[in-house]
Amino acid sequence: MSIFPPDKIEAQLKRILATPEFVAGKKISQFLRYVVEHSVNGQSDIIKQYTIAVEALGYGADFDPTATPSVRIVARRLRRALEQYYLAQGIEDPIRIDIPKGGYIPTFTENNTELETPDSSECPSPAVAPTPFEASKPSIAVMMLVCLDHKGECDYVATGLTEEIIIALSLFPEFIVIGPLLKDVIQQQTLETGGIGQLYGVRFLLDGTLRTKGDMFRLTLRLVDTVNGQQLWGQTLDCGLQNGSILESEYNVVDQIVATIADSYGVIPRALTKESLKRRTDSLEIYQAILRYYHYFRVLTQESYVDAMNALEKTVRHNPDHALATSALGDLIATTYMFGYEGDESLLVRAEALGRKALALDPNCQPARFTMAFIHFLKFQRSLFLDEIEHCLQLNPNNAHFIAVLSLHVGMVGEWDRAMKLMGKAMRLNPHHPGWYHIVAFMNYYRQGDYDRALIEAQRFNTPDFFWDPLIRAAVLGQLERRAEAEKAVDELLALLPDFYLRGPSLIRRLAYLDEHVDMLMEGLRKAGLEMQSEV
Repeated sequence: MSIFPPDKIEAQLKRILATPEFVAGKKISQFLRYVVEHSVNGQSDIIKQYTIAVEALGYGADFDPTATPSVRIVARRLRRALEQYYLAQGIEDPIRIDIPKGGYIPTFTENNTELETPDSSECPSPAVAPTPFEASKPSIAVMMLVCLDHKGECDYVATGLTEEIIIALSLFPEFIVIGPLLKDVIQQQTLETGGIGQLYGVRFLLDGTLRTKGDMFRLTLRLVDTVNGQQLWGQTLDCGLQNGSILESEYNVVDQIVATIADSYGVIPRALTKESLKRRTDSLEIYQAILRYYHYFRVLTQESYVDAMNALEKTVRHNPDHALATSALGDLIATTYMFGYEGDESLLVRAEALGRKALALDPNCQPARFTMAFIHFLKFQRSLFLDEIEHCLQLNPNNAHFIAVLSLHVGMVGEWDRAMKLMGKAMRLNPHHPGWYHIVAFMNYYRQGDYDRALIEAQRFNTPDFFWDPLIRAAVLGQLERRAEAEKAVDELLALLPDFYLRGPSLIRRLAYLDEHVDMLMEGLRKAGLEMQSEV
């Protein structure tokens, strides 16, 4: 039971909902109003993910809380917004409304700001914001899209699209996301000078405009680094509205935007990676170690592998309860086994232990789910692998890196139609994808005996310091009976792995998975002039 009468709580709710952030944030406002009113009316027992989604947020009756984290994401944003409110506009309000973590039933307490200690992991409020350079992970503020005309649904679409972008960005655990911010409540000088970074403690700012164009909408966006005012990215899209979602052709615009910005190889990680690589590994913050992890998977060199492993080992040693870093280390150790860099199956034992620990720390950590799926793949646990990837993909359907890796593994276990669809999505989401994305199409064509198309994909692999690059070129050139070129590729392979004669079959199996895949690749290598042990 609340110690405050309902009318006092209602008055406090109105004060909160009247502030710019809540006026702009339609979903967090609907969420807060629903849980407060039902709690005050003695209906706390019906406050569940499903009822919030359907009755407050406008989802259909078929909403499945286990399939999408939408309610959890909005709840996370709401908690941050309330924290910011009570550190600024609401600092002297009599009643504090909170949504404690682990549930959705609100609490009502006397507002004693002196006793409150903000969660350091949450985005700071303007009143106490540090400089953007102090953040342990990148932060981005999303401005409410500005309608350049007010015809028809423009304002409605701008509000909804902004909310969708914020929710989609929030699926990436590496980022702190705040917004929507309203331009009419922020001084123009602050916007022009980049002071918004200092004001809100954010490094990056995403803003844009929307205008009608016949039956279409023209969306113009830009991403700005608040440190120097540099525009890192910009794009103009002509979109249609279908079933309440704004689309370009058959692709969801929000998915494209968010992946372009926040994916492992997106605009922000690429910019920050350039900075991170200039720093010593013993001075790295957590996210900068994560950047080295993703950098390795872009270039696949021995140097980048050692750099990433050293950075993650140190990070996890000093931050043992950080789920993202723990899962990244587990994945890299499993990768060490798959690519044969060192060690034996004991590596899988440690990798699995790290993956399970990361899941225990955060059951909704997508990288942890991915690491566990990878472990199941390497242990030839097909059904467990397929079950785990469903959990993984549900947590963030726009992370191109995980989609791409999982597509390769899905194909190798025999589901090639699905693998090609997944990789197509990954390439669409990540136009700056590394060359290894093409191994999925290569294997699909190679297994079908379409060696001409397989060769095209093998040439697109273009990762010369990674042994799978010359391996697949040698195999397909052998099948095409282009012996001179095949032998040259074999020489490149043996230069990278001189003991491939002995270890080749077992290394191939760790990725190729099925006997038929292993046999086909070994046949191509034999035709290329490379003889190996037949035992795998």
